[in-house]
Amino acid sequence: MKPLSDHIQIATDNYRGRTVFSYEYKYYEKKYSWEAKAFIAHCISQWGDQYEHVLDYWEKGHNPIEPEVVDYWGPTFVERFGKEFPQCDANWYRDILRAKLRSLILPKNIIEEYFERLEIAKDEPERDEYSRQYLERFNTYFSSDIKPLPSDYLNIGRDGGGNGLKLSHDILRIAKNMDIKKIVKIVSWVLSGFTKNFDIFYPDSKRNIKININLCNTLSKNYPEYFGKGSLSGEWFKEIYKAKFLSIRIPEGLLKPQFTPYTED
Repeated sequence: MKPLSDHIQIATDNYRGRTVFSYEYKYYEKKYSWEAKAFIAHCISQWGDQYEHVLDYWEKGHNPIEPEVVDYWGPTFVERFGKEFPQCDANWYRDILRAKLRSLILPKNIIEEYFERLEIAKDEPERDEYSRQYLERFNTYFSSDIKPLPSDYLNIGRDGGGNGLKLSHDILRIAKNMDIKKIVKIVSWVLSGFTKNFDIFYPDSKRNIKININLCNTLSKNYPEYFGKGSLSGEWFKEIYKAKFLSIRIPEGLLKPQFTPYTED
C-alpha cells in the first residue's frame, strides 16, 4: 500500500476548476473529523477559536465536496485594515485565503504532531480503522490529483541553502526598490493571516529571512487554552511558518497592490 508522502498538499483543483481537498488531506479528515478542517483553517488564517470557521463546505450538488472561504471574513478584514491597506477590498482577502489553501504544503510530521500533542479523537479508536480503510482504498490516487498551479501564482520565499530562507526573486521583482524591511513586513502580514503588528519574519543584515522565535513561543503559551498552554512548542509554530513561507503561492495580481504604493514615482 502506498504510504502518505512526507509533505502533504492540502488542496487541488477538480475537473470544474474548483478547489477541493487532496486525497492525502482527506485521510486526516477521516481520522480526525472536523478538527482536521479547523487545523487547516488555522494554518491559512490565525490561531484562535473564531478562525476555526474560516472554511465552509459547498455540499449541494457538488461531488466531491468543495471548500470555500466564508463570505463574512472579507468584510471583517477590510474593517480591521482598511486604513493601512485601502487597496484591499473584501474579495481580495478571500482570494488570498483561497490561494493559501490551494498552495499550502505541510510536512506530515507537523500534521501528526498537532493531533498527537492535543490528543484529538483519542477516545475514538474506530476512526483509526475508518482511516485505514480509506488509505487502502484511495492510496493509488495520492498525488495524482495534484495539478500544477497557474504560472501567475508566485512563490513568496525560497530555500537559501546554508544561509536559510530568502525572499523569492518574483517578490523582489514586483517590490522593486522597496526597503527590505517593508517587504518582509507585508509578507509577514499576509502569511500570518492578516494579524496586526505580528512580524513573524524579519531580515538579518545579509538579507536572509529569519523566523521570530519569540513570537512563536508566545503562540505556544497562548494557544490553545482549552488543551493546555504549551502543548505545541515554539519550534512547532516555527516549522509551520517555514512551511508557509516556502510553499504558499499567490497570484501576482493579488500581490502587486501591496507593493505598488511604495514603488510609484
